[in-house]
Formats: sequence, C-alpha cells, structure tokens
Amino acid sequence: MTVPSPSHSPARRRLLLYAGAAAFALVLVATTALALRPGRGHPQGAAPASAEPPMVARAEVRLETPVPALPPAQAPAQPSPQAQAQPTATPRPPSPSRTERRTFTSKALGRSMPYLVFLPPGYDSDRAARFPALYMLHGLGGDLTEWTEYRIFEEADALIRAGEIPPLLIVLPEGGQSYWVDHAGGPRWGTYTARDVTAEIDGRYRTLADPDHRAVGGNSMGAHAALQLAMNFPDVFRVAGAHSPTLRGRDTLPPYFGDQAWFDAHDPATLIARRPEVAHSLRVWLDIGDGDFFLAPVTELHRRLDALGIPHQFHVLPGPHEDEYWRANVGRYLRFYGEAMR
Repeated sequence: MTVPSPSHSPARRRLLLYAGAAAFALVLVATTALALRPGRGHPQGAAPASAEPPMVARAEVRLETPVPALPPAQAPAQPSPQAQAQPTATPRPPSPSRTERRTFTSKALGRSMPYLVFLPPGYDSDRAARFPALYMLHGLGGDLTEWTEYRIFEEADALIRAGEIPPLLIVLPEGGQSYWVDHAGGPRWGTYTARDVTAEIDGRYRTLADPDHRAVGGNSMGAHAALQLAMNFPDVFRVAGAHSPTLRGRDTLPPYFGDQAWFDAHDPATLIARRPEVAHSLRVWLDIGDGDFFLAPVTELHRRLDALGIPHQFHVLPGPHEDEYWRANVGRYLRFYGEAMR
C-alpha cells in the first residue's frame, strides 16, 4: 500500500485512503474464506496444525458527508371532497297539462251539472303543490265549452311553460241562459256557481282554497256575472274579470231578475255604488271592444269606479262584441289573473 506523500491534496488523500481500505477488506475476506474452506487431505473444517492465525488489521473509514435518509413512505394523496366531481341530478320535466270533464250534484239546483277543468303542467308530478283556480263563465249563447273555442287551455299551457303566469286551474262550469244569478222565485244559479261549483273543485283538486286565490271571469253574460258574484260573494272570490259585460237596464233583462229590489241586488253598477267597501277589496279588470254596442255603459261604470276611488284596470281594445275579440285577448286576460292571484 502506498502512503500518500504530504504533497498530495486532501481530496486525493481521502481517495487513496478509501481505496486502501477497500483493498485491505478484500484481502481479509479472501483470507477468511480460504481459512474456512476444507482441504483435500484434512477433515472438513480443520486447518493445518502448522498454520498461523492470520493477523487482522483494523482500518477505520470515516465519511465526511452523511448520506441523507430516505423519507418515509407516504400514502398517495387523496383528492379532497370538494375537488371530487359531484353528480348533478337532472331535473325531471313537469307532468303535462291535461283536462277533465266531470259531473257533480248541485245542492242549489237539485240536479247533476257538468264542468270542464284544466290541470296545469306539474299538477301530477308535484303531489304536494296547491294551485289557484280561475272560474271562467260563458256568455248567453254559449255553454261550458265556449272558452275552449277561444283556446284558453292551450294559451294557459304555453304561458305557464314560458314562466309568464303561475300554474293555475281553469274551471268551465255550465250556466245555461241563467245570467249566473239567483232567479227571483226560481233556481239559484248564483249560489250554485259561488258555493257548489267551488266546493266541488276544492274537494276534488289541490287548490288554494281561499278568496285571494280564486278568480271569476267571463265574457258578455258571464262578464256581468263575474262582477255581481264577486260583489255578492266576496268571501269566495277576490278577483273579478269582466270581458265585454252586458250591462243592461231592468227593462231589457229576462223576467227572472224580478222586481226593482231583486234587480238592484244583482246589478253590478248598483252593487258597487251601494257597497264601495266591498269593491275596494277586489282586484277588478274591465275591458270592452271599441266596436261593442255596450261601450257606453261599460265606460260609465269605469267612471263610477274612478269617482269612488276604487282601483281597477280598464281597457278599450279593438273589436266588436264577437268571438274573435275574446279569442284575440285571452292571453291578456290570463296574464291579469295570474298576476292578481300570486
């Protein structure tokens, strides 16, 4: 082994020292292996008697730079719950709207009466929901199907799906040629409409059964009825829509309007003048065509409402007292009812 001279650098001296120590270790390992290896003429594991035990020199090797320890094994990082993708539930579309035709027994009339009802989108899919109800009354020459001819169900479906009006039921009862009024000494058509029909609907369907969520409207004879029924039954209806009301004098009305007292108890203009506090509690819509022969009395009613300070909507729209007029404005009517019953 060569001893490094003082002229060698410290790095070279360390290198030579490491090399020498390594060589010495190899010699030691080899010597030990030979000493333990069995000879051909000796018993296994015995060394020759003359063999001297080998001299083992100790060498100390010091490393000046420690080897960094390996970091402990770590489990793979798990994504946080926030980072994990959350499944998104696909909202179910509402059930489609549908209509039903039913009959029930009216206590006031003592007979079976038919009606049509429109059930809005979502009525069948949301079993916990309750809905406002609109009662639309036909005119003198019509029947319970009249408003379907003006496509009120299709228009309501489109407006509800577009989010322009809230979902609501639409009820079309049968009124014959009764003016929807209790007849003097005869059938009680007004009571049938306000009490029996509404009780049937509230009992069979999921309605909001209070006057703020019930509206009564109609055209011609039905418009006259909408005003008088709301005035005579404010505990039932709080919203009234009169579309071309036939405001007549007593002498031009059917005989079942009775004497002057009976007429006054069922005439919209007289009821409003005598009970303005009831009119104040209502949300009222009034419209008439600019070619309608009832334009003058309806405009006069509007002026009376203004004079009494009773809030209401009044509209003069293009058209006569004909089917085309109501068909053209059915969407306008539905928007009023939808907003009034929110």
